[in-house]
Formats: sequence, C-alpha cells, structure tokens
Amino acid sequence: MSHAARILMRLPGIFNATAALQTGEIKEDQFNQVMWRWKTAGLVKPIGERADVWLNLVVDKEETRARWERAVLLALPQVIVAGHGVLMRGGLTTQLASGDYLIRPARSASAKIDQAAVHERSAVWIKRLWKMEGAIDVAGILPQLDPGAALADLLLFDAGSIDVDDIEWDDMSSNSMELYESLFDQAGVDAPAASSRTRDAQRRSK
Repeated sequence: MSHAARILMRLPGIFNATAALQTGEIKEDQFNQVMWRWKTAGLVKPIGERADVWLNLVVDKEETRARWERAVLLALPQVIVAGHGVLMRGGLTTQLASGDYLIRPARSASAKIDQAAVHERSAVWIKRLWKMEGAIDVAGILPQLDPGAALADLLLFDAGSIDVDDIEWDDMSSNSMELYESLFDQAGVDAPAASSRTRDAQRRSK
C-alpha cells in the first residue's frame, strides 16, 4: 500500500482540508499539490472547484447521489435544493433540469459544485423560507424547497430561467399553492396567477 493510500485510509469517505491536515502527514503549504497528485492518481475526487471537499476513493469508490449530497452539505452547510429539478420532481413541469439548482444565504460558505449551480439569496429571504411552515422539506440529506416555494423563488429571483406557461398549475397541491401565494404576498409582489379553473379545483380539494 502506498503512503498516500495509508493516509487516505485514516480519513473518512468524504473529507475536507481541515480533516486532511489534522492527520499530520501533509504540510499546509504543500496541500494543493498533494491533492492534485492524489486526484491525478484517481485516489480522490473533488466535488467542485474551490469546494474544499473531496470524495475519498480509497475508502469508497461508489459515487452515489446520497454521497454527493453529504459532500455538498459539508462544503455548503446552509444550502437548500431549489429550482427546476424540484418543479420536475413535484410534477409541475416536464422540462428536464440541466443540473441541481442550489440556493444559499449571502455571506455564507461559497463553492462551485460540479453538475450544480449555486445561487445566492439574501439572508432575509432564506430566513423567511425557514420560518414558513412546509416551505422546506428536511426529510432528506439536503433540505429541499416545496414545489410551490421553489416556483416562487425562481419567479422572484431568476424569472428569466422559467416560463409560467410551462407550469402544470392543475398539478400543484393546495398547500404548495398557499406557500407560493404567501411568499409573493410577503415579498410585496403580485404573483403570476394560475387559471380560475385551477384555483376552483384546489379550493374544492381542501
């Protein structure tokens, strides 16, 4: 077993610079060079540029979705899954997402994540999402916006990336619609409205 492999065997399957330096085997001024060598040798895989988090391929070679999410959480502890992927999984659009759409509070930890776009939101907005019951689902590894909250977030902060005519309003639950409208109300902005037929059906479902 190589010296590098012996060091990596002492590290968890997902690690950051702090953990690697704590082994005492790597000098801080040589850290980037060591990581580059390990990456070239196929021993580690960074999750993104300047993300400061690596997958330890000596300990575990599998690159599952769950492992990626745990790595993202280590790099960005305040991140929330949002965007087009949430809408697609919630049945509100059939448009495929090109990658994960993540949001984080301004002035929190930042990083570029491979196969994901990380977008900054104001701390006030993030706090509002957390305060609103049901807006954020915390059942998974990464917190995720409710589809109604995700749609409001996109239309308020990234409207150019979405066309409301492509939204399957009839498939939005009454709870998601309430979140959607409440977030617009609190932002003091008129919400793009669903059809009257959709609203009537949602009222009857309550």
